[in-house]
Amino acid sequence: MAEMLQETVLEGAPISVGIAIGKLFFMEGLQEEIVPEFSISANEIEKEVGRYRRAVHLSRDDLSDLQRFLAKEGSTEAVSIIDTHIQMLEDPFMTTIMEKKIRQRMKNTETVFRSVMSDYEQEFSKVKDSFFKQRLLDVKDLSDRIMRNLHPRKSISSADIPKDSILFTKELVPSSTAEASKGQVLGFITEFGGATSHAALIARSKGIPYIAN
Repeated sequence: MAEMLQETVLEGAPISVGIAIGKLFFMEGLQEEIVPEFSISANEIEKEVGRYRRAVHLSRDDLSDLQRFLAKEGSTEAVSIIDTHIQMLEDPFMTTIMEKKIRQRMKNTETVFRSVMSDYEQEFSKVKDSFFKQRLLDVKDLSDRIMRNLHPRKSISSADIPKDSILFTKELVPSSTAEASKGQVLGFITEFGGATSHAALIARSKGIPYIAN
């Protein structure tokens, strides 16, 4: 006798309306790689600053490529949101202040960058306003991109997601939403998420259904 399958119904808050039927793809972030921490000599300071500038430059190129992809999709609002990430790369905090920290602390760039961004995110997370909490995701998203360009590592990309998938993840960041092709990802389900987040706005711009717990 064939085994009877029991239907399970889960409910969540609609972030981007619509109906999607597909196969669940559980996207779990890879365990954060431990980056070695070491001191640098005075002669190595400018080399480390140069490495940081290159990572920022590569991140800007990544985001510009993503913008072109979104423009071809016709996702105008998504293009605008990614533009805010590009503008964040021009902020003095991400340029002159970060470079100053590298020179002051005399450590490898990855160590300084991770420490400074961690302190910044902790301060940001103390703000109770939901708007600022959603913007914290943008900061984390951008810092992860810079870190990947500083210290390349294996990560889940859109190419790893099967066609006709419903993407299930703990929290959705703007770039992951923007990189998802509508013909590939049919919907999003997350444990956490808000209707005013940039990820939500991009999902709506693409017409991809999105539900959060």
